[in-house]
Amino acid sequence: MNNEQIMNLLQEISEVQAAGNYVSFTCNNFGIEVFVMRGEIKKSKERDRTFFFRKMSSEKRTEEMYQECLEYLGKMKETV
Repeated sequence: MNNEQIMNLLQEISEVQAAGNYVSFTCNNFGIEVFVMRGEIKKSKERDRTFFFRKMSSEKRTEEMYQECLEYLGKMKETV
């Protein structure tokens, strides 16, 4: 992922969080992980979806996962 995509992803995450959902964003030397939970975080709840962008993944796979993640986050904003 390039810096523009990461910043765009962070903007989407911020909007989903502002709508009352829990989203975790972790970035390290291995990759980026985004996990999403509808509503507030609770110990008894399962996360709705997890996206993991590995640095070793192909550019095509990373782009597919990026688009899938953005679409999912967009739906989270619409359905709250």
